[in-house]
Amino acid sequence: MIFYLFCMMYGIMCIKYIDHTMEGFEMNTDYNGATFNVKFLDTTYDIPEDVIIFLNCRDFVSKGLVKLLNEASSLMKKYARIGAKRAIEEMSNDVTHIQQVMMSIVKDVHKDLLKRNIYDVDEYELYERITSIKQVESMAIEVSLNLLSAVKAIQSENQSMRNYAYRSIASNITGSGVRIFTNSFTSFMVHSAVERSVLKSQAKKADQEYEEAVKRISTSSMDRFEKANADTIFNQFLPKLPDIFTKFHDELLSNYLLELTTHSQFNPDVLEKYSENKSSTMLENIKHAEDKQNLLQQAFAECPFNLDIYEKLLQFGYFDFDTFIDAKKIFRKSEMDNLLEEKIKSNLNDMENVKKYVKVLSSYKNKDESSVLSMFYQDTISKIKNDYHEIFLVCVDSRRLSTWIKDHINKDRDKIASTSEESIRDKISTWIKNTVDDKQYENLSVMGLISIDDIKYKDSTKNTLAEVQTEYADKMIALILDYIKELGKKKIAYEEAYDKYNAGLKKHMDAIAAKNDELKQQGLFAFSKKKELKAELDRLNNEYEEYRRTEPVNLKNAYFNM
Repeated sequence: MIFYLFCMMYGIMCIKYIDHTMEGFEMNTDYNGATFNVKFLDTTYDIPEDVIIFLNCRDFVSKGLVKLLNEASSLMKKYARIGAKRAIEEMSNDVTHIQQVMMSIVKDVHKDLLKRNIYDVDEYELYERITSIKQVESMAIEVSLNLLSAVKAIQSENQSMRNYAYRSIASNITGSGVRIFTNSFTSFMVHSAVERSVLKSQAKKADQEYEEAVKRISTSSMDRFEKANADTIFNQFLPKLPDIFTKFHDELLSNYLLELTTHSQFNPDVLEKYSENKSSTMLENIKHAEDKQNLLQQAFAECPFNLDIYEKLLQFGYFDFDTFIDAKKIFRKSEMDNLLEEKIKSNLNDMENVKKYVKVLSSYKNKDESSVLSMFYQDTISKIKNDYHEIFLVCVDSRRLSTWIKDHINKDRDKIASTSEESIRDKISTWIKNTVDDKQYENLSVMGLISIDDIKYKDSTKNTLAEVQTEYADKMIALILDYIKELGKKKIAYEEAYDKYNAGLKKHMDAIAAKNDELKQQGLFAFSKKKELKAELDRLNNEYEEYRRTEPVNLKNAYFNM
């Protein structure tokens, strides 16, 4: 993002680790020019305490910069949502709001000076020193005047274009396509692309083409007005804010440190031997260095408060426990926490290095290593426990077992029954192995983050992962073999019942058919006999319907629903 790039350019990368709330720093106001020792890659360095004062002050002011950059980001999102025309209308109020935010940041610095027993600095006087507060308003006025000029130019040009249109038509000139290119700012794009067609054929009637041309020019003017608004907001107003905010940061920090210096709470001279820019340049060239460790030591000596050095240490594998422990003397705990946490998150499979990083991080957080480790692996731990719980449920829930059999062996019941025990065991073992990563479990177990009790079958006496997996497989094998056996019994019962049922059904149907044949054979005047036969047919049909209700559907369902 452009904002982040601006931060980098002005040497304030540290803001990415800073909270967005303004708060004071607890510091010793009795300045004595003392130093403290820091170990870096087996070498001890004396660092002036003024470095810490400088970093704390810079961080304090940088919080304000972060707040302002967030305000600008919110403006961009709002302007993209409401459109350029409304953005122009609201720009004045937004400028006032930005100035109020800047003044609140100055006020926070003034409060902090009071906490440091510096009472001869007037809040209003401090406002007046920060020229960038008024610069926001001046810039807004400037871009507004630019917009006004652009609008006047469009209005003036419009009549000229109307006059030119007739001459163009009279000369039988055919128009061509026009495309306005897209503009963009920061991480989102603001599109003002408009594509329109002009006349594509020569006119037979000049007055008709003239009217069409005037209409097109009018539409074009409207597009140009909108484009002028968008250009003002997205190409002039918003892109200038980061520069002003950065100037605000520099002005406020300079005045902050000036007051500390004036009141003998800070000595800027001791920082002259350090160069953050030079240190950063060294780091940029580290890929070309044969002795990268030596270069890192040089970069540290050049600027011990360059946090990027520690990032490079981790990147190139020069992790040293004492170095990172002593880093707390220079940097905020949160900065080092974030640095190590990101490294751990990106290397969760590298258990050996993770344990080294966690050893330092646990010291930062004042927690035991196991608690810190579990913080990073809790999702993995939960997944392993849940996966084994799912295996357990398959063993104790017949419905889950049935579903598993259909999903992993075969949906066809006849084919299930014909599956060999060896094949079933292979399928079960493969499923268990694929469900849980054995190596992952072993690593977590070694770190004390998970135990065999978390995954084994209830009342199990097994003590190893392999034993637990075998136990689950054996239980599933036994259950599936019982399932197949029961399935076979239910199939036999279902088939035998339907054989008997279908035989009875046929008997009833044959009796009805025979009686119908007898009825058809009667003579025209055999009324009495026909009546008798029809009554018999009614009886047979009723018996047939009664028999149909005896269909062994329960046995059928017991088989097919198993």
